[in-house]
Amino acid sequence: MQNRSKIQFLGIILIIGTFFFSVSCVKIQTQPQENEAVFNFAKNFNNQSIYEFRGKWQFVPDTLLTPEEFQNFSGKKYFVQVPSTWTKYNIEGKNLSNIGYGTFQTKFIVPHKGIYSIKFKRIFLSANIFVNKNLILSIGKVSTDPKEYKPSRLTKEVILNLDRDTNILTIQVANFSHKKAGILRSPKFGTVNAIKKFVYETIFYDGFIAGSLVFMMFFFFVLYFYNKSNISNLYFSIFLLVALIVIIFDRELLFYRVFPEFSWILAMKIYYLAFIWRAYMFILLIDSISKGLIHKNIKKFSLWFSAIMSAFVLFTPMKIYTHSLAILILFTMISIIYEIIVVGLNLKKEKYLHFAFWGLLIILISGVNDALFEYKVIKTFYSSGIAIFIFTLLQGIEISIRNANILNTEEMLNNKFRIQNSLKISLLNTPSYDLPQVLRSLNENLNIDKILLFTVENNRIALSITATKEDIKESNKNIDFNQTYSDFDIHLLKYAYDNKIPVSTTEFKNKIQTTSKSGSSLILPLINDDRVIAIVYFENTSKKMTKALIEVLSSAQTLFNSLIHTAVIYFNLEKLNYELDEKVKERTQEVQKQKAELKEKNEQLDEKIQLLEEQYTIQSELNKAMEAHNEEIERENELLKEQNEFIKKQNEKINKHTRLIKSDIYFADKILSITQKNDDLTDFNESFHLDIPKNIISGDFLFAKKINNLWYIALGDATGHGVPGALMRTFAYKTLEALIRKHDEYRTQPNEILNLLREQIKKNFSSEQQELNEGLDITFTVIDLQNSKLYFSGAYNSLLFIRNGKMTIIKADRMPIGRYIEEHEKSFTTKELEIEKNDIFYYLTDGFADQFGGPNNEKYFSSNLRNLLTKISIHPFNFQKDILKKEFYDWKGNNMQIDDISIVGLKI
Repeated sequence: MQNRSKIQFLGIILIIGTFFFSVSCVKIQTQPQENEAVFNFAKNFNNQSIYEFRGKWQFVPDTLLTPEEFQNFSGKKYFVQVPSTWTKYNIEGKNLSNIGYGTFQTKFIVPHKGIYSIKFKRIFLSANIFVNKNLILSIGKVSTDPKEYKPSRLTKEVILNLDRDTNILTIQVANFSHKKAGILRSPKFGTVNAIKKFVYETIFYDGFIAGSLVFMMFFFFVLYFYNKSNISNLYFSIFLLVALIVIIFDRELLFYRVFPEFSWILAMKIYYLAFIWRAYMFILLIDSISKGLIHKNIKKFSLWFSAIMSAFVLFTPMKIYTHSLAILILFTMISIIYEIIVVGLNLKKEKYLHFAFWGLLIILISGVNDALFEYKVIKTFYSSGIAIFIFTLLQGIEISIRNANILNTEEMLNNKFRIQNSLKISLLNTPSYDLPQVLRSLNENLNIDKILLFTVENNRIALSITATKEDIKESNKNIDFNQTYSDFDIHLLKYAYDNKIPVSTTEFKNKIQTTSKSGSSLILPLINDDRVIAIVYFENTSKKMTKALIEVLSSAQTLFNSLIHTAVIYFNLEKLNYELDEKVKERTQEVQKQKAELKEKNEQLDEKIQLLEEQYTIQSELNKAMEAHNEEIERENELLKEQNEFIKKQNEKINKHTRLIKSDIYFADKILSITQKNDDLTDFNESFHLDIPKNIISGDFLFAKKINNLWYIALGDATGHGVPGALMRTFAYKTLEALIRKHDEYRTQPNEILNLLREQIKKNFSSEQQELNEGLDITFTVIDLQNSKLYFSGAYNSLLFIRNGKMTIIKADRMPIGRYIEEHEKSFTTKELEIEKNDIFYYLTDGFADQFGGPNNEKYFSSNLRNLLTKISIHPFNFQKDILKKEFYDWKGNNMQIDDISIVGLKI
């Protein structure tokens, strides 16, 4: 009954803990709306909190609108509740069908401009998400045509750089394959760190539950592998496998972050099949645990029901079989209730069923919590995973208790046999008259911490011997039952003496209901003619005395009686001799100690005298050396003073010349900016120019001129950098502009312009007396916005082109503008491209890719730069420029910049 009460108490604690765990909410705040479809996050904003877009949104059904189209939409807009399925929306007196599409929009106010993050989850089942005018995320493929539509169910966080206080969030949603449609979980808003912390906590929770179930699945399978007679371990392993699949595909664990392209249609079928067979495996598991309490007709019905529902899921489309979820949940809940009733009615027959009963009750509470949470009745979270984890943990505890009981019984028998042999060995190897050594031998062979022997004469009890593993002490201390002793329990001793029976600490506590401060103890009174002649006190302070040891010692009462009678005469005589020897030894030790101390003091005095003599000699030599050293230092100081004065004057001259040179260079840079002024790129949607010179004046230059309704845009990299690079850049810039204006016939043939530019550079920078390798690499385009055409020609530097998020490299010719190997020198080529709105082009020189840095001090490389540009192309261009600049300086670190950096971005 006591063990059963402990099991019931454990079950109650687990249920209470599960309940409070389930109803505890993550620190997510719902920002109250000042008016419909406007969320004001600026009020009481906390960087550590997460806010939800929970409330009224604007909604237009049966139409997919961009943010601008939504603002200008002349039709009727409806205010709807988010989160919710749109089948609950009442539009013009009718509920919407789950199959269809629509557009949601709301406004939100931030406390200040800057970088924030939004987390999106459970938007069924495809979505395009815009912030202001920019598309920030696509989930699946949104379309009004079911054939082009592609479902997906990703959980995603997006980082935003908001450049305004009031922003617009627009979400296009389409669904042609699921019974649910719309925004089922409200988006979450906050700082990047707050969202990241929330995501990591969710992943840690899901990963912990999944990892625990995987571990337990293999644990129960190994148990079955080594003991195939216990089929419940196999059922448990299979049940945990299907339960793990349900959790992975329902909770959107790391599986969807590792495999984001995994087919959602296939995932849903796997999820439903695992959900169906989880209930059947649970029935088989409870039946095996309860030893056949589940009725055979129930098992047959569950098998047929699971098989029929599996066929229904396999051979019907998602939009049909997803309506069966309510039936599956009802079947699972009824099965669990039936199992609770069956197990509960048989608790008295099998004590180990308490673990299964409390586990089933926890799973039932979890199921009710999940259902209420799914239908927005309560605000908790899905708790089925932790409920299954607790149920499995309880079964593991049950197995451990069963095995422990078997092992305890076997161990007790083995210990009893071993202790009896140790007792025999102790008594045979020790003279019976030497009672202290007998007790000491018992300490060592029976592994007892302390044995006390009390003698009883004229109804007075005296402590005679204290034997431990380390020492044996003899005394003649009379015991007073009204006092308290630290080395033994006086109450336990009195109880054994009065009742003339062996008694242990456990029996003592149970009989008189009082707390003993001693360790694990046994009192053995020795009886002769119905009179207590002695008491043996056994105690373990660091560990518990085993039941086997107590039984063996209690049965050895007669043996200890004979030992006492044999040793009592010898003990008294030996005690007198021992006391005399101790006094002689003590006096001898004192004399030896005094002699040793005197000898040690004399040796120390001799050592001190010798040390003082050596120190005096060393000090005299040091004084002489210090005098010579001080004179040398004074001479060196005078010389250093003269040298410092000379160096100071030279540094002043150098600093003066350096300031003059830098002043001239800065002034030259201003002149270059004025003489090489480009036209404003106002005809383009967006643009930026990142320019980081190596030495004040850059050898890279941007050429942007609108001539005769055509845009001539080039990014050149002149040989060298600093002043030489600037001079080459000036010549190239002016010559390029002159050639364009002079040769109108090459207006769409940039390759011919580059051919002419090459001839000019070769003509001006090479002669018969001296040949120079001066030249430049260039990306050169002619853009005809009216006819949507782009003509490209390049020398080494290619043009990067992004459309719909995919990058294309338009390669340049592999030769420079300047002198080159004659047999390989040929005319530059022109590539023609049809351009569309929102096309993005990147012009760049090689300085960024060639920069050394990073953890391994290696080049950044062109492939990494292209990947970075593709990744950031969805952001506004001013934000792209900041990202590129930060990436460059983070990569460079403390390394020297090796070349000029120049990147130009254009958006049509």
